[in-house]
Parts: sequence; C-alpha cells; structure tokens
Amino acid sequence: MEIQQRWGKDQMSWSELCNDPSSLIQKYKLDFLSTTSEPKEAVSDIGIDITASLMNYFENSDSPQNDVFSYIDRTVPEKAQKEAPFIKDLMKVACTFCIDFNDNHVGHYELSDRNFTTVTPILKKYLQSGKDNIDLELHALDAAQLLINGMSHPRDLAYLLFGKLEEEEIITEAGFRHWRENGTEQQGHGVMRQNLKSFFEELSQDSADDSETGS
Repeated sequence: MEIQQRWGKDQMSWSELCNDPSSLIQKYKLDFLSTTSEPKEAVSDIGIDITASLMNYFENSDSPQNDVFSYIDRTVPEKAQKEAPFIKDLMKVACTFCIDFNDNHVGHYELSDRNFTTVTPILKKYLQSGKDNIDLELHALDAAQLLINGMSHPRDLAYLLFGKLEEEEIITEAGFRHWRENGTEQQGHGVMRQNLKSFFEELSQDSADDSETGS
C-alpha cells in the first residue's frame, strides 16, 4: 500500500522509466500500481496488453472469476470496458482457454465444459450488463471469428463454439444475426457463415418453436 500511495503522490509515470512499459508491468507483475491514486486512463494510454494477464488468471488462479474481475476493474477504465479492443481481447482469451486439442475428435478440437463454466459469468458481465448489448456481442463474435480463422477453420469448431455461446446465453439470437449480416472483420467471415448454416437454421427453428409455444 505504501508503494501505491508513493506512486500516486509523486505522480510517477511508466513512460519515464522505460520505452516498453507494457512488458515491464507484465514481467514484474506491477499492475497492482494501477489504483485510484493513478487514473486508470493513464494505464490505458500506454497500451497495456491485458491478454497475458487474463490467461494467467484463467489457467493458474484458485479463484479466476474474482481475480479477473478485480484485475479488469483496476486496470481497464470503465469506458474502455464497453469498447471493441477490450471486448475482443477478453473474448479471444476466453475462447482460447476453452478450446482443447483432441486428436480423436473429428476436427481435432473440442470445447472444455469445465473451462467454459469458468469464463461464462465473466463474459456475461461484460457482454450482458446493460440494456443494449448488440454491438458488444458483435465485437465478441468478430474476435471468435478471427481466432477460428487463424486456426484455419477446424471442422465443427465454429458450430460448437456458437452453440455453447447460445446455450449459456452469452450471446443473444439478435447478436448472432447482427454478426452474420454486419460482421466488421472480413477475414474468414464468409467461411464462418458457410460453416454455421446449420447453426442458424437451428436458431431459426428454435425461435419458431418458442413463438408457437407462446401463442
């Protein structure tokens, strides 16, 4: 605490210490200095890559959900938590954490139910905490698309991932359709849409069944 107070009192700056503050903070785990004594916007301005820290919490923490919430709250400005870069980073790390290699699986990859249970409340907090979340959902699905595209579209992986996101109510039906029609990332978008034809057909059928039940 004394170090944190001195840091804020003396208005010390990362940029005055080194040319690559992001690497320094991650290497020596100095993100604890990002407290109310130093505006979080200042941390955001230096372009800290949060992905390594998030993955470390997911993989090694005894309480990953609480640790991730705490880390984000003290590192990422509230406004930035509603913007594309943060949402894409969070989604990329969460999906990577949930994808397991399995040579016996038809597509060589499967989803870890246990890991998905870990990330679900975290993704819900940042994707479904407000009233109008469709753009946040779009950013999240853009990130999933880029991740799967970078993996050369393993068979069934997009279907499995989108199905799990729908099942856990992380992404809404409107969010899926918005991404299909208005995805902002072009790399792999056409291939993903083709691979997800059966997913969207099932989504439409489920919606129709719900309407009939409601009537």
